[in-house]
Amino acid sequence: MIKKDAHWDRLIAVTLALLVLIGAVMCCDTYHGWGDDFAAYILQGKAIVEGNIQQQTQLNVQLHPSRAFAFDTQTIPQLVYVWGFPLQLALIYRFVGFHFLSSQNILYYKLPACLAISILCAILFLFFRRRFRRDVSMLLSVSIVLSIFPEVNQIGTDLPFLCATYCTFYLYETLWDRESKKGMLIHACLLGISMWYTYILRLNGFTVVGLVTAMHVFTMATKPEYRNRIRYHIFAYVV
Repeated sequence: MIKKDAHWDRLIAVTLALLVLIGAVMCCDTYHGWGDDFAAYILQGKAIVEGNIQQQTQLNVQLHPSRAFAFDTQTIPQLVYVWGFPLQLALIYRFVGFHFLSSQNILYYKLPACLAISILCAILFLFFRRRFRRDVSMLLSVSIVLSIFPEVNQIGTDLPFLCATYCTFYLYETLWDRESKKGMLIHACLLGISMWYTYILRLNGFTVVGLVTAMHVFTMATKPEYRNRIRYHIFAYVV
């Protein structure tokens, strides 16, 4: 990406994010199909707010009787969902509650997916812009987002996790562009937060962290000129 065009590229990225966010919110409805883990996510978020998470973790086992867990027979079996997404839903429940009979305010619980897909579109554009022309980058990013657009009506971790994953890879790439010590530290901090967020959304987010670590090691090993940056890059993992 040419530096003199960076300002316009950021402006386009923000514009795309806003347009996608508006479109996603307008496409949301008060319906949700049966299946998947959306009910357990909402219930765990509710339990966090009401302070009865212990009972909910025991109820989660009953919600998933087909899963094979090796429980200690001397203890009460518990199943805790990864905390990242339930904590987001807990914040929503804290302000709007949940109507279990009408489910009218289920719209609010779809907002994390709307926000995730809008940020994803901006990140994809910037990610592709480092490789292609502006029009090609816009076409690729919008095409990918449109292909997964129906997912905004699903309460789950798919879109937030996909957004966090691309954000992590993009921050890893752009970290190498930083020249000043302050810039590297700030960027490394953002990368660390993104990796942490990916991990608390899904346990397999650990594979994203492992991949970024492997790329870091490979780059440092094959490009000696970058080795003097290692103390700043390690800050991402300290965070």
